Amino acid sequence: MRKIKKSIFLGLVNFVWMVGCTKEETNSSENLHISFTTPEWNAVIDCNELSFDYTKYATISPTSASTNLQWTLTLPQDSSLLNQPSNIKKYPIIGYESSFNYPPFAYLQKVPFTQGSSIKLVPIANDSITENSYHQINAITYDHSDASAAYFKVKASYKMMMRQLPATSDPDSVRFVYGDYLIMVLVNKK
Repeated sequence: MRKIKKSIFLGLVNFVWMVGCTKEETNSSENLHISFTTPEWNAVIDCNELSFDYTKYATISPTSASTNLQWTLTLPQDSSLLNQPSNIKKYPIIGYESSFNYPPFAYLQKVPFTQGSSIKLVPIANDSITENSYHQINAITYDHSDASAAYFKVKASYKMMMRQLPATSDPDSVRFVYGDYLIMVLVNKK
């Protein structure tokens, strides 16, 4: 009887652990941030002191010092093009080997396999939008402007299939990674 109770208890603990690990929630915070969740770990990166400058280049690729997350986001450089209702939608995921001529709202990232790991996870390209592969712009909100730039908050969520780099032939190396961000960007005033 004791073995049965122990098996039921361990099975219940395993079920609760699996449910906890697969629960997909985005960071509901209205603080500026970038978040990601892999099966192995997750992080929320505080971006409250940052504004990402799109006045000279349409694509930026910053790296988080605390997590070594590298991400790339392409946005329209002009406020009149950025602040369009038609931009609020889902976009396909761009693959890691894609050319550097990214379309507007292209998003990709390189995430350490585990915290501090030199092995990275990189996105697998998917030309179609699916339940497991998308970058969704949820909101673009005007914040303020100065003499030369307009500042907007861009809120988005994403989910992507990722593979290990360096590459491995192990089919279990594919991971689903998801997260969201709310960032401040500055673009040319138009």
